[in-house]
Amino acid sequence: ASRQGNYKGDYLDVPSRPHLLKILQKQGDKQVLFADKVMKLMGSGKMKSRIVLITEFAIYIVPEMDSLKRWIALAAIDKICLSELLTR
Repeated sequence: ASRQGNYKGDYLDVPSRPHLLKILQKQGDKQVLFADKVMKLMGSGKMKSRIVLITEFAIYIVPEMDSLKRWIALAAIDKICLSELLTR
């Protein structure tokens, strides 16, 4: 995900999205450090939209209006980078 201007963190206003709050609460997470939509390139060459949430403890990958697709403990992650390139 990339954005122009100051880094905000929660670009999706997670508190206003009950299905995302429910996922976080179920996992015992509260504070969202980063949230945005990303595009995943599928094996077929098609693009699928996903929501990425990063908290103090984990990374969550969620299809647009669905349940949790993947949960990765931050302890298993070495580095996360945010692009400075502009998106359209």
